[in-house]
Amino acid sequence: RKSLGRLKVLDLRNNRISDTAGLDKLYCLEKIDLSQNLINQLDRIELLSKLPNLSHLNLISNPVSSRPNYRNEILGFFYRRFIEDEPFELDGTPTTENEGEYLMILAETSNSRSQVRVTRHKRKMR
Repeated sequence: RKSLGRLKVLDLRNNRISDTAGLDKLYCLEKIDLSQNLINQLDRIELLSKLPNLSHLNLISNPVSSRPNYRNEILGFFYRRFIEDEPFELDGTPTTENEGEYLMILAETSNSRSQVRVTRHKRKMR
């Protein structure tokens, strides 16, 4: 188990995988190839956004990758990488400057929502 915790690169392409559960525990993971699998739900990908070192993710030829706004939806899970100015590559393509700007706006919106939630929570506590 300890050796899996140090795993940095994982190639799981073409394995009929539909769920990423458990992969979010591989905290040292930097690159993961999940291409040519059966992943069709965005929340399965959102789990991976919690991996602090993940900088390369490949989801080509999964049902989820045929969604109309797929790239922005996936990158939206990783918006914190842009706040911290860390590179991120999806499907072999680095994030563009325009995508980075979109994600910064998303981050600002998310922070505003968090502040609203905190304010509401404080009001309820009084």
